[in-house]
Amino acid sequence: MKRTFYRMICMGLALAAAACSDDKTSDVDQTQLPQIQILSAPKVSADGTAIIEAVLTSNGGDDAVDCSLCYSSVNSLPNLSDQVVKISGPREGTPFRVELEGLDLLSNYYVRIYSHNRAGGIYSETAILQAARGVPSATTGTASGIGSNTVTLAGSLDDDLDDPATARGILIGEALPVDPATWTKYPAEGTGTGSFTVSVEGLKPQTNYYYAAYGENDKGIGYGEPGSFLTLAGPPSIETLSASNITARMADLTVTAFSDGGEAPTVRGFCYGTSPDPVKEEGNHTELDPASPGFTGTLTFPSGNVTYYVRAYAENSKGIGYSPSITVKTSNDGVILTETVSAGGKQYGLVRWAGYDIMTSNLALWDDNQLAAGGSYSDENQSLYCYDGAKTSFGCFYRYQQAVNACAEVARQTHDAWRLPTMVEWGNILNALETAFRGDPEGNYNGGLNVFDHNQPDFASGANSGKWNGHKAGTYSVAQRTGSPSGSGLDITVVGFMNRGKASAGDIQSPGPTTTPPSSRTTARAMYWSSSAFSASESWSREFRLYYETDGSLTSENRVNPIKFSNEYGFFARCIRSAR
Repeated sequence: MKRTFYRMICMGLALAAAACSDDKTSDVDQTQLPQIQILSAPKVSADGTAIIEAVLTSNGGDDAVDCSLCYSSVNSLPNLSDQVVKISGPREGTPFRVELEGLDLLSNYYVRIYSHNRAGGIYSETAILQAARGVPSATTGTASGIGSNTVTLAGSLDDDLDDPATARGILIGEALPVDPATWTKYPAEGTGTGSFTVSVEGLKPQTNYYYAAYGENDKGIGYGEPGSFLTLAGPPSIETLSASNITARMADLTVTAFSDGGEAPTVRGFCYGTSPDPVKEEGNHTELDPASPGFTGTLTFPSGNVTYYVRAYAENSKGIGYSPSITVKTSNDGVILTETVSAGGKQYGLVRWAGYDIMTSNLALWDDNQLAAGGSYSDENQSLYCYDGAKTSFGCFYRYQQAVNACAEVARQTHDAWRLPTMVEWGNILNALETAFRGDPEGNYNGGLNVFDHNQPDFASGANSGKWNGHKAGTYSVAQRTGSPSGSGLDITVVGFMNRGKASAGDIQSPGPTTTPPSSRTTARAMYWSSSAFSASESWSREFRLYYETDGSLTSENRVNPIKFSNEYGFFARCIRSAR
């Protein structure tokens, strides 16, 4: 252990040895504890010395006061069991100095003075001798240029304690005390003492932050007293977006990390595009109800089998914020094929659902020698009735066996495996539509069918919107949805059907309203044969039925039904093949 020497220096005009001698003239009962104060305790000098200045502010009525200076580099409350320097005869009211030598240059020291008289003993407050060499002394400066996510912070290094600072900067955190493990470090340019600033970005809006200057040298890091600032409100920020339940046309989207920027958003939603980082624009987004809790919704896409980039967005008076892009690959269902089918001089578009390629319009195959532009047939191998002129796209009515034979004729002409769908295949297609457009047993969602009426070409919007309700192994729902390709790509033409044993335009049943609005509550039906026979004289079909009110609106009773009919009725045909 280093030897420590001291030198007692008494200051005053008249100091004598008698000043420290016992004085027994005071009455013991009147004596109080002495009071002593350390006036200064500067840092340890480079030569390992330090001078402590103190004063006996009161001897308690007893001139015979003994004093001892206690110091330690470990114990923050040094006492007589630590290193001790004996002080004799301090004089009340007269400052004195004690010089310590042989101190460690790298250590801080805690210092107290113990004083004792006939009334007892007492310690002074603790003073600290700073090490000659140690961590830098830092001062935290002001915060300026405060924005919603930016700020400029100042600091300085006042003393690097004879060990030059190799780094300096600012620490930022959201909770006290200063914690270098959790606070973020923003280094400043330069080294050594002096003033510096740092510019900080990426902060959260409307958030209270704490900050502190720091300096670093070989001995460690010194910190200034922390300051604080509050960022301004800004646009919302969205960090995390995920997708689930992805179908051919839809995906459920959820935001799990969202900040409103200090001001509640007025608009929230999701947008998509085929390139990264899409922005909200006409036709590519869906907006949420501002009053709805959470940040979840369903986004509808135009096509299946496409990779879309998707972002969430939220907007307040400060601007609009977007999430990072995620990719959503829609399923293969609903893909409009580039291939077309030519049969009987007519081209048919194709769409893929439930593993089938399906004609997008009704079959209109007839015998060119017997029927060029409308008429009727008695030949079971030909169509029963076909619309002429502008209505050719409505297709032809077929008796059951005619419908089976017509799809077989398409197969013969195209050398491909076209067929009339079975009842099970019809069910698979409609169930795929339900899944893609969020159908459920309660009929709460769309089914994606595009529905057209020859008197009201687009009745699936506004007051005319409604739902399909029907039954097949439980209840399912298919809603009307206009406009390919945003719908399913399947157009259902509701123009009625041909009565049993008839073959002329006057024999069409349930064609729908003939006036707008209808004069009475009116039913419109479209019937589609399946290849599934019920008996020798009856077979299964799919019925699409609409109910019009007298104001022209559709009711909630619209339905899709599996239903068996006599083979002699004239229904539409839609051919399918297995997807390749």
